[in-house]
Amino acid sequence: MSFFSTVKSLRATRSAALFVLSGMSQINRWVKKNKHRVLFYSSMYGRIVDNNEAFYSWLVDNGYDEKLDIVFCLPNRAKGPELPGRHRTVGTVRGIFEYMRSGFVLFTYGGMRIVPSEDQVVVNLWHGMPLKRIGKLSNDAVIEAEDIADFSYTIATSRLFAPIMARVFGCREDQVIISGLPRNDYLCSNDCDLHRFAHFADSSRTILWMPTFRKSFDGRYDNSDIETSTGLPIATSVELLHRLDSWLGEKGGILFIKAHPYALAKSSGLQGEQFQNIVFVNDEMIRAEGLRLYEFVAAFDSLLTDYSSIYFDFLLLDRPIGFTLDDYESYQKMRGFIFPDAKDMMPGQHIYSFDELCSFVAAVCSGDDSYCEERGKTRDLIHEYKGYDCRRGLADRIGLLSVLESTNREEQK
Repeated sequence: MSFFSTVKSLRATRSAALFVLSGMSQINRWVKKNKHRVLFYSSMYGRIVDNNEAFYSWLVDNGYDEKLDIVFCLPNRAKGPELPGRHRTVGTVRGIFEYMRSGFVLFTYGGMRIVPSEDQVVVNLWHGMPLKRIGKLSNDAVIEAEDIADFSYTIATSRLFAPIMARVFGCREDQVIISGLPRNDYLCSNDCDLHRFAHFADSSRTILWMPTFRKSFDGRYDNSDIETSTGLPIATSVELLHRLDSWLGEKGGILFIKAHPYALAKSSGLQGEQFQNIVFVNDEMIRAEGLRLYEFVAAFDSLLTDYSSIYFDFLLLDRPIGFTLDDYESYQKMRGFIFPDAKDMMPGQHIYSFDELCSFVAAVCSGDDSYCEERGKTRDLIHEYKGYDCRRGLADRIGLLSVLESTNREEQK
């Protein structure tokens, strides 16, 4: 377990660890920064992922990795191929040193808890706008008591979310940059051919089912009283999944199911089961095809989800969305939502039963889209920037683009 993971998970050592990090914050104030050094920190998955990966790839695609000293800090480095481009990878101890020397630091799943200095820009890119309660809005006494605003800036996709993100992290609202999410640039991709994952007719309508987690694998969350042997809402039994499989075949649809990486696995009951029109995928399968998650997502005709923030991003594609809400009341009670009535922010069919799930499938397969206008209104609330150049805009807002342009001018003299 890494030092930073220890800070977050072991209460017996938490206070002592945070005390040490507060001392490092004081040291960080006096260490000279290199404005051409960019540190990407990832406390989860052992690799650079999500908005971090998207922003890094933009630097590489534009040749900026040759002008910068890019460092990956991975406390628990995962096996697998390195990302392309010029960078160095370090662990925890070296990562602290690199953090203190870096002019720019970016993270997606929690920071180092070292306060940035005045001549340093630390950006909490997070991993999506929240529908469910997170951070200081989550009624977690530990988080409520701690300072988690260990950054210069965080981002929100619209003015609606700017004060929300400020409350989530306990920061000032002027620390919240209105910006598109870096990963959303991948939604304009057409690089994914879903036939690489399964054989199906070209005329089939494709549906991606991405439920949020109810019970987390690490035991930190138990947000629903839903009883399911499949790990899914609505289709809570193998029998119902087979009925759904048959219905998809009748209507000309194919359903891809991707579980949330936090989810407590419930797949044991599905071992040996064969489906003709349902395909189970995971992050490893998507990476094996050389794809990012949102390049994969962009290939689908419609989305089926619930309380996952992925639907906020999917709104940019203006395609049908269905919401499974069979455990809405229990989830609201056990986890809670940011908005007083979260259902008002869900522009699509609200699904409470298996029959209504089948109705959603039938509508998608027939091309019936009754929620286009509703989606547009919600999209305008959620997204101030609807184009696909989020990364350049963010680089400009945090001051990195000016550093790069200044370097280009120096080289041209």
